[in-house]
Amino acid sequence: MEQETADSIVAALKLAIEEQGSTIGKSIDELKRSVDFLSAEVQDIKGTARKTEQRVDKAEEMIQQLESKVVELARYKRRWNLRLRGLQEREDEEVRRAVIEICQNVAPGYKDKFKDVIDSVHRLGRPNSTRSQPRDIIIQFSMRHYRDAIWKMSKNHDHLKQRLLRFKEDLTLEDREKRNRLWPLIQKAREEKKIAYFVGGRAFIDNKEIF
Repeated sequence: MEQETADSIVAALKLAIEEQGSTIGKSIDELKRSVDFLSAEVQDIKGTARKTEQRVDKAEEMIQQLESKVVELARYKRRWNLRLRGLQEREDEEVRRAVIEICQNVAPGYKDKFKDVIDSVHRLGRPNSTRSQPRDIIIQFSMRHYRDAIWKMSKNHDHLKQRLLRFKEDLTLEDREKRNRLWPLIQKAREEKKIAYFVGGRAFIDNKEIF
């Protein structure tokens, strides 16, 4: 009798263990399916992320190309301009007339041309009574030839020196920043009696461009 009871208990325990093992097995299978599903989702997400990253990289490349084109267009447009620095401001000033007279003194051979080839003239920025220096003047020429003539003839010109006037290139912000960065190298080269100069935003020492 006792033996039968013991066998019954053992059989019951065995059945319980088998049922529990079956339940655990099912749970493991379900977990495995979940893991496989999540793994596939992760791979899809990674693939999407890679495609998105590639699109972002391509978009950034296009933006850089467009920015370069914008800078180059601005640089090209400014090649027709000159800046005039040092002309004192007056309330009733006629800036265009004053600029034409200055250009006529610098390049008298083209005296009759400047009224036609000087397209627009304006001061930079707003009037400011606290400003110690007069605002620069932007001069836009309709013909590049006359702009270049003024630029070349204005170097060390007595008329400009006497009036403390100076013509400058109308550079883009990028070119001005580049010049400021390279100026110490140009200055050092000049102190060493080397040929050092700027052309727009580019810098040269002994006819070799530096960066």
